[in-house]
Amino acid sequence: MARLHPDASGSHEAFIFSQAVRDKICSGRVITAEHYPPRPEPGPEPPPKPRPKMVHEEGRVPFPDPADFEALTAQALGTAAFDVPPPYADLLRLLAGCESVDYEPLRGQQQRGATYKQLAAIAHQVGLDAARRVEWYRIVESVPLSCRHAGHILSHLKRGRS
Repeated sequence: MARLHPDASGSHEAFIFSQAVRDKICSGRVITAEHYPPRPEPGPEPPPKPRPKMVHEEGRVPFPDPADFEALTAQALGTAAFDVPPPYADLLRLLAGCESVDYEPLRGQQQRGATYKQLAAIAHQVGLDAARRVEWYRIVESVPLSCRHAGHILSHLKRGRS
């Protein structure tokens, strides 16, 4: 305020304006450090979220327990869009429209990893050789796909919709 005063070579308008702002904000009182609440001390960082336990069943893709079927479907579609080349991306795109259900036996299939027999059947349907089949298995393990996901892809291929 002292620098804005006309006697200190400040402008009269700026001094009046700043005084009005100060009065409006401070209600005419001087704000000191006592008027502000103390800053809270930083607490400990929250622990990282635990990774889901992976279930390793013989003959199946390792699968998280519990699994979020819709999140895994979205992850597979995202992988198809950005991370894998054809024909693997084309296979994963067949999962568009694969939604979670709440009735047996499909509900149980959503919570278990795809079987390697299912993955081999998918690979056979699209004519993948042995080396490409192994690459397909690794992609599915990285997503991972459930038994229901693999069944959904296989049913699309058998109906001729690819």
